[in-house]
Amino acid sequence: MKKSKSRKLSLYEGLPLVDADSPIELSIEARDIKKAKKNDPGQCAAALALQREYKTEARVFIGRIYLKRKNKWVRYITPIGIAREITAFDRGSSFEPGTFTVNPAQPSSRLGTYRGQSFEADDKKTKTKTRRYHMTANIRESAKGRHV
Repeated sequence: MKKSKSRKLSLYEGLPLVDADSPIELSIEARDIKKAKKNDPGQCAAALALQREYKTEARVFIGRIYLKRKNKWVRYITPIGIAREITAFDRGSSFEPGTFTVNPAQPSSRLGTYRGQSFEADDKKTKTKTRRYHMTANIRESAKGRHV
């Protein structure tokens, strides 16, 4: 008899973190932009628009959006248009209003999905190089590693 692996529950700010099931619409308006704060995932224009439209807490990161629903956080993927606006805004430029579709994660990047090793170790035996990634500077922190 095989033992089933129990999936580790992801938590964010002490509450369960789950993937969204369906997309949502988000309309970022000038009034959201006017109240926004740089480098603050809970007070940026997109987070304020989500809070206004859905009457709940929200955190917007470069790659992920967390929307509080009852006793859990629901995770969405940040649209590229919002990610670009965040980058510009956090670096001191303006955030432009717009309407965006915020989608749930694809099946391959949902919570609890095993992705395997993404790169091989820099090892003389394997003669492979460690993959290097560019991290965009002078913007808010990533959501990665913020949940347990």
